[in-house]
Amino acid sequence: MDEPSSITSMTERDRQISEIIAEERSRLRNFIRRRVPDPRDAEDIL
Repeated sequence: MDEPSSITSMTERDRQISEIIAEERSRLRNFIRRRVPDPRDAEDIL
């Protein structure tokens, strides 16, 4: 059975978001750490 196009596009969008997060992980971590006092909490948020 074929997937509806909205599910397919969501899957593609999720993949793209995951790639961007992987590429920008250190920048995101630094951004979060400046705003969250506990480094463990910052890692959880990331």
